[in-house]
Amino acid sequence: MRRIGERGDYITEHAYHIWPLFHVFRQTEEFLRAYESIYGYSFTEELQRSNEVAKLEAEIEKKKNELEVAESLSRGSDLDQFVIDDNELDSSIKAGGADAA
Repeated sequence: MRRIGERGDYITEHAYHIWPLFHVFRQTEEFLRAYESIYGYSFTEELQRSNEVAKLEAEIEKKKNELEVAESLSRGSDLDQFVIDDNELDSSIKAGGADAA
């Protein structure tokens, strides 16, 4: 790790977090010490920060989706396909069900 440094040709900081190759090594004191000496912060701190960022990104995506739905609803154009006229509903019921409409 120390020879590779902060960023090698194939190994980046992110690789230490996700590559299965490092799964067991990540659990050792040697890894934790080397990581902190290379990056200047602990592996655990970075995991917590990454988790918080992921949660914020998910929340932003959720809010964007909610905004898109709200904008779509305010335009009303997407709802037209779901609106059933009372007369159509009465005719459908009299004809024997919704499939008849």
